Amino acid sequence: MARLRWMENSRAGEEGTTCTHANKLFFDDENAYINASASGTLDLVATTVKITGDLDVTGNVVSAARFYEKITVTSLTTASIATYTAAQLVGGYISDAISGSSTCTTDTATAIIAAIPNCQTGSSFEFTVENAAATSLTLTMAHGTGVTIVGTTTIAQNNSKRFLCVITDVSAKTASIYSLGTVVT
Repeated sequence: MARLRWMENSRAGEEGTTCTHANKLFFDDENAYINASASGTLDLVATTVKITGDLDVTGNVVSAARFYEKITVTSLTTASIATYTAAQLVGGYISDAISGSSTCTTDTATAIIAAIPNCQTGSSFEFTVENAAATSLTLTMAHGTGVTIVGTTTIAQNNSKRFLCVITDVSAKTASIYSLGTVVT
């Protein structure tokens, strides 16, 4: 557990301890501190910053580094009819080696909403479905209860299609999935 080690040029008063913008609150060593570098700006400086729980940001997120999303690859072999679960969709990548022309239905909007932490109307994620069939077979995406699919839903052999799922109403349990296009794999 980190402990407050010292405050530069701080003073105690009736309002509590005050630290001016040029001064810092140090934890454990000189490499972990908090300071206000400018009016309205709070700097949190450490080699690693861990956040346990939700991070609710109002405003823009500005980063000098790239953000990387965690993708879970799900490999399936569908004979003709299957349901892609909410966890598989939210995971980001489904590779389906269909063994017959297949219709694969999305999970329900209720299940998709439940799979998204702190889901709100307007929450969204992208996912890819790959038709990894060994022969010339077509995979068709169909919608589950409360889900609307907009655009082309067929995926030919050795092709992938990218989709965007947008939660249209959390209360009404509805979602729209938009086809973003096909990529030859």
